[in-house]
Amino acid sequence: MATKLKNISRNRLTKIIAFALSMLMVWLAINDLGDFLFKNKSGDISLIFESLFADSYYETSRAHSRIHNGTYYVLERASDGFSASPYLIKQLDLLEFAVTDEEGNTMLTSDSKYNIDQFRKGNYIVYSNGTITEVGGDISESLIGAFNYRADRKAVISFPDEYWGEGFENYNENRDAVRNLASVEFNRLIVFLVCVIYLIMVSGRKPEDNLVHTIFPDNIWTEVHLFGLIFLVSMAFIAMSEMSYAYSPYVVKSSYNFGKFLICIAAEGIYALAMWIFLSLVRKIKARTLIKGTCLGWLWHKIKAFFKAVSAFCGEFIRNFTGVEFKDVHFAAGFHKIQVRFVAISVLLFVALCFSAFFALAIWNMQFFWILICISIIILECVLIWHYIKKTTRYSQSMARLLVQIDKVSSGDLDYYAGIDDGDPLVDSSDKLANISEGLSEALEEQMKGERMKVELITNVSHDLKTPLTSIISYIDLLKKEEMNDVAKDYVGILAQKADRLKGIVSDLFDLAKTNSGNAQLDIKPLDFTKLTNQLLADMEDKIKASDAKLKINLAPSPVVIRADGKKLSRALQNVVDNALKYSLAGSRIYIDLVKTEENAVLSVKNTSAFEMDFTADEIMQRFVRGDKNRSTEGTGLGLSIAQSFTQVSGGSFDVAIDGDQFKTVFTFPVYADEVITSSEEIK
Repeated sequence: MATKLKNISRNRLTKIIAFALSMLMVWLAINDLGDFLFKNKSGDISLIFESLFADSYYETSRAHSRIHNGTYYVLERASDGFSASPYLIKQLDLLEFAVTDEEGNTMLTSDSKYNIDQFRKGNYIVYSNGTITEVGGDISESLIGAFNYRADRKAVISFPDEYWGEGFENYNENRDAVRNLASVEFNRLIVFLVCVIYLIMVSGRKPEDNLVHTIFPDNIWTEVHLFGLIFLVSMAFIAMSEMSYAYSPYVVKSSYNFGKFLICIAAEGIYALAMWIFLSLVRKIKARTLIKGTCLGWLWHKIKAFFKAVSAFCGEFIRNFTGVEFKDVHFAAGFHKIQVRFVAISVLLFVALCFSAFFALAIWNMQFFWILICISIIILECVLIWHYIKKTTRYSQSMARLLVQIDKVSSGDLDYYAGIDDGDPLVDSSDKLANISEGLSEALEEQMKGERMKVELITNVSHDLKTPLTSIISYIDLLKKEEMNDVAKDYVGILAQKADRLKGIVSDLFDLAKTNSGNAQLDIKPLDFTKLTNQLLADMEDKIKASDAKLKINLAPSPVVIRADGKKLSRALQNVVDNALKYSLAGSRIYIDLVKTEENAVLSVKNTSAFEMDFTADEIMQRFVRGDKNRSTEGTGLGLSIAQSFTQVSGGSFDVAIDGDQFKTVFTFPVYADEVITSSEEIK
């Protein structure tokens, strides 16, 4: 369920719907605000939205401003030489007031019938000691202590309803409408914020993984994104500041609709671009590339890379110049010393030559002397080059001799020695290589000696076992001829069976030992591989019929002439086919294929094993190793070893391949197309 929700939330269509919904909220907000302003015909946006928080008109900044202006001009009107515009005089005439000096003498009053205290009626203020000390009616008490002006006068000013003008009427008319609009816009703001927060959370995410995926715009420098975002926000504030003018009371219906449409389109475009940039910055923050993606970050990275490269170059130059890395290698250290000396002296001679040539041209009276110096420097450089070539040639010759020695040793000539002179830098390396060769030769000799002893032991044991085993078999044959009960006959039959098997094992050991020792007598002749295989299968017809396996034979047309020992190759083929018949899955097929190419004749025997083959090709080729680890079937574990040995001494190669339950043996012999087989005996 969680995975399904994740796939839905990160789906591209869901993201598009959320973005479109946020754009719709912006469009509706601007449209409703414009309709409200046009309907109420007021260009004073601040007064309209103050009604959201002010309980009455008298708590608004507009009312406070008119109280301040009225108080100021009333106090100034009591002074000599006061002058004001007709509009201002008309506004002041609406006020009821009395102004006195510090002694209480009346300086100015709107009605001489009343004393100063009688003007404390309706909405009024009392001005004393340079500030407002008392308010009455609906005027906010927050004005007490405000308006620090003239401290030498006292006044009581009453503000009738006519003084407040249209602002008072607009406030009362728009207050409920503004609050209803604010409630709707607040709900839209919640929807808008939910969409934006959702877009922030899923930006850069895909349903199939939790990685952050960036797109092409995210590769733009962060500064460009920030400047673009600041520019778009500024454009939005400018559009908001022009809104009161675009929806002023002097705009007619047709102009209003067109202006509203243009402002909504502009606002949507600004919002879309700003959101596009903002989400790109969000993806950068998630991918932790906000700082790396800046121009300054890129520049800092390049500077670091430059200094790192310079540092690496300097370090490598110092190491190469000083030869620290190979100071313990005599040959490398000596060769490096020659190079450094040659380069250093050559540079010094070149500098000296340049100075000498300059002085030869600049000092005419000593020109001959400096020319001689230049010639001397050139001669010294030639001597230095000759010395360098001589030294490097010696090193190269020694290296060439050592490489020849390495090639000889790697090719099997362990007794070869390069004959490098004593004192040569490479004489130690040559001696070490000679010691390695000597050690390898001794180890190889010991190994061969052990193999010979092993073969001799097996041969001797097999030979010694043959005589008593032959006697046992003879006596078993005699026992079979004697009169005995059925139980005894069964015992004798079992003895005969086990004796024959033991005889086969001893014979296999003896043949294998003789073959591996190199003492086996071989009769290598041309023979037809196809006929040899057919004859072998014909001889094994009874075994094949007795098994559950089915043979699929595909042999190349005769003749396929090879050179081999017919008896040993026939024995090797027999062992392989026996194994296939014993260990194949019941009812499966055994494939015997003989393919002739231009160079080789390849015979393969492939079968499906009846049990799991948890061994490798190398392991099954070892002596006494059987594929049937439970040893529930007959076998000695020598069949494949004998097949390999007999095939190799006959001039071919024997390979085993395992692929799952498929077991495959391959015989490969060179083809002798020009050979002529003279008799059927050679084929056999």
